[in-house]
Amino acid sequence: MIDKVYIDANFFVSSKLKDHNFYLKATNKVQELGNSHLYFSLLTLDEIIHAFTKYKTSKKQIIRTVKRDIVNAKGIFLINYSTNTNEVDQYVKLWKSSGLKPRDALHLYLMKSNGIKKIATFDGDFIKKQKDLKIEVI
Repeated sequence: MIDKVYIDANFFVSSKLKDHNFYLKATNKVQELGNSHLYFSLLTLDEIIHAFTKYKTSKKQIIRTVKRDIVNAKGIFLINYSTNTNEVDQYVKLWKSSGLKPRDALHLYLMKSNGIKKIATFDGDFIKKQKDLKIEVI
């Protein structure tokens, strides 16, 4: 069975910037992921682009990286959002019960609604709460 892994923006960005504090840790973990299916959401893509701009990465380089390593890469999947208002209610309940910030709760909701139990992240909230959230941090 192929693992499904949700990719958090901080993990992706740190794996691409050689001067990032977590570069070596991220690139080693990328190797461990092997043939896993990697999942991104539009929220993650937005955060990735924002983070790259904070590191003064050019728009041209950001677009090249996103196209090469997400859009055109094998084993990459984009999570779609639902237009069902019931999903909003489910997200709000998860946010309330998880103790996560709203954005992190949305990432968690997208994972859970797509049957993804693993996340590649350096986010301390996910790391500390992984047992309670019933996820595994890679």
